[in-house]
Amino acid sequence: MKRRSIVLAAVCLSLASPAAAKPPITWVDGPVFTKSGPPPGRTTFLVHGPVDVSDLQDDFVSAFRGDAAAGQAYFATALTECLSGARVLGDRPHGILRDERHRLGWTAFLSSAPSDTGTWVISWTDSAKADSLRLDGADSLAAALARRGADWLVVIDGLVATLEPGEPAMPRLMPGGEMQMEGGKLPVGTLAARVVVLGAHPAAIGGSGRVSAWRTTGRFRKSSVDDIAESFALELERALKKR
Repeated sequence: MKRRSIVLAAVCLSLASPAAAKPPITWVDGPVFTKSGPPPGRTTFLVHGPVDVSDLQDDFVSAFRGDAAAGQAYFATALTECLSGARVLGDRPHGILRDERHRLGWTAFLSSAPSDTGTWVISWTDSAKADSLRLDGADSLAAALARRGADWLVVIDGLVATLEPGEPAMPRLMPGGEMQMEGGKLPVGTLAARVVVLGAHPAAIGGSGRVSAWRTTGRFRKSSVDDIAESFALELERALKKR
């Protein structure tokens, strides 16, 4: 394991469906990270549970040759690769624009010891007015993080992917007599989740919130999943930065 790590994990969570971020992260004692966000060499993560893709079920069946389960797994893999640095984040530069693409480079949190996942719990309770969080088993969590040299734990859970259908363009007769297509919009894919930031020394809640990101897409395919996952990873990174 590298030096010191921040662990991005979501284990033993009691969470419901996420909603769009309002502000993305609310810090307990001010922003935890600098403007550069969580440092790559000190970050590790685990994407917990399946991504809820029920809203895209038909699209996944089409894009993955009838195998909806493979599509769901691909979504989780794409997000994991974005967070780990296996994929470059950001758009390609155009013209004289500077290339600002980058890699997060966070390390996956792979737990083999039951004590790492079975003796600490994060509970998230929703209400009409506010959300409340509780961390149980802080000592065992701190020990699990210490075994990995971790300073922070960022929890992601309840990932939900949705797709807003597009609208076709409509033909319009121009003054010269030719037909021109106007209006219409592309489908919009959205990925949303709850996020909790925990400190490891001692283990305590440092911040929490809801992060969501969207991307327009044409015909739904594997590259659509890549684009949506990349947008979420970038938005998560922004949410964790000092503002």
